[in-house]
Amino acid sequence: DGDRLSLELESGAVRQAAVEYLGDAEHGLADVQLVRAASDDGQTATVTVSAVWYAPIHTELLPISVPIEVTSTARSVFH
Repeated sequence: DGDRLSLELESGAVRQAAVEYLGDAEHGLADVQLVRAASDDGQTATVTVSAVWYAPIHTELLPISVPIEVTSTARSVFH
């Protein structure tokens, strides 16, 4: 349709935006890593980040840590 606006996401651009965001974001987590950032369909951005949370009170004999992995999906639709 000639009257329709169509925008395509590129996986490289999604990854670059995620890398920049993680570089600027403030957080109290350790070992933050970008696991995946891509657009498989050209319209949806999917980003997966992993990190480790350490309990405020822990010892070397009893380290309390929790690995965390989060995936977020974002999509904008223009009408």
